[in-house]
Amino acid sequence: LRLLRRQAMMWDLERDSVLWRLAKAGVPALLLKGAALRLTAYHDPAARAFGDLDILVSKPLVDAAVAALVDNGYEPESERRISLYLEHHHHLILSKAQGFVVEVHWALDAPTSPFALDPSAFLRDARTITTPHGLTLVPSPEHMVLHMAHQNLEDGFSHLRRLVDVDRVVASADGFDWARLASESKRMRVQGVVALTIRLAELLLATEVPPGFLDDLGVSGTTRTHLKLLDPVGLLVEQRGVRRAVRELVMLWCLPDHRTRFEVLKEMLTGERRLWGGHLGAGVFRGGGGSSVTKLAALSKLAAYQA
Repeated sequence: LRLLRRQAMMWDLERDSVLWRLAKAGVPALLLKGAALRLTAYHDPAARAFGDLDILVSKPLVDAAVAALVDNGYEPESERRISLYLEHHHHLILSKAQGFVVEVHWALDAPTSPFALDPSAFLRDARTITTPHGLTLVPSPEHMVLHMAHQNLEDGFSHLRRLVDVDRVVASADGFDWARLASESKRMRVQGVVALTIRLAELLLATEVPPGFLDDLGVSGTTRTHLKLLDPVGLLVEQRGVRRAVRELVMLWCLPDHRTRFEVLKEMLTGERRLWGGHLGAGVFRGGGGSSVTKLAALSKLAAYQA
């Protein structure tokens, strides 16, 4: 615990330094994920460790944000990787010799995502909190839960930590707005992801969920049935979501409707969409998405797991 507290103190100092530098450059930045959760949902900073600092800025301010971070000792990746990330991804990665890493987001998901996370809504509805070093922007509790639910897809619902985050946000928020969470989830097409996340938190952590909330999300009976058949509790406890094909299958059944599901499968088969992953894979950087045999093998795995 002593070590964790020292690490938390170092990250908090770096967080404040980064935010001060961005503010000085005229770049409003919204903290995301672990850094925001530590300031809002956890009483002890050591209780919520994180390995990088995620910030969200508007797209026109990305260059200014990167320049401010470079002035603060951060190094961007190569120009080629930056170009690829700007085209195919939703954040840039900058690192410091001391081991600090900052991810500068201008969006919350890749451009080809079948979901529709709205970064402008996150920025518009941000909450301001006071820290010893000034004012800091964090997402609203409802957007924070929505984002944490979406993050579950990156690891196939295999991290208990993300459910703990959701539980802590709900418990610590003053008047958590469940109706707003439902409406925003449907608007951003992540109602299936949110439903599965909230249900798991309710089952495993006794998170207090109002009656009828899952019905308000409007998830179809077919989707509920297939998500149940995936045995989500076992998925988490047995870490089955680390298998790529399982992650793909979970993602497919979390999509908002059958039409979107069919489009994603078709794009996987034709190579128009790379298979799901949290970061750009080596295949994208080589300029290809794999051979036809590889794509067919991946889809065959999906079919086998579905069967």
